[in-house]
Amino acid sequence: MAEEPDKGVTPEPEALVAEEAVKEEVLDKEGYEALIAKLRITEKQAKKDAARLIALEKEAQTRADAEKTELQKEKERADKLEADLKKEQLKVMRRDAATEAKIPLAWADRLQGETPEELLADALTLLETMPAKVPPKTDATNPGGLQTGETDDERRKRLGMRK
Repeated sequence: MAEEPDKGVTPEPEALVAEEAVKEEVLDKEGYEALIAKLRITEKQAKKDAARLIALEKEAQTRADAEKTELQKEKERADKLEADLKKEQLKVMRRDAATEAKIPLAWADRLQGETPEELLADALTLLETMPAKVPPKTDATNPGGLQTGETDDERRKRLGMRK
């Protein structure tokens, strides 16, 4: 036997939705076609409403920008310029730290820190982790390298071919 809900309690919204879903399942073919047509009309209207909303938001933004006072506009401009200046100063400090630590300038953008001391410390840490430069190996077969073997005069003397 199914329990009946209390008369003073309102049903949950999920229960109402579930009941509506059950009612829709008993539609016949014409009912489904009518429902689909109605949904298509609703979808078209929703697209129109969305486009209208976007246009209204742009219009409201334009109006808000027009209402700003000159002081607000100049303050925003000054803030932007200050941010650009700080960015450029940081770039110069990174370059200086890289030069002082003698690391490649291409790595200057990777340095972390806000002050010259922090940037230099980071550059020195980076320098410690870099592999040491190894001079190229040269041997007798390398035309530009140092000769470490027998010279022509020594070979002639050894072979008995005096000059």
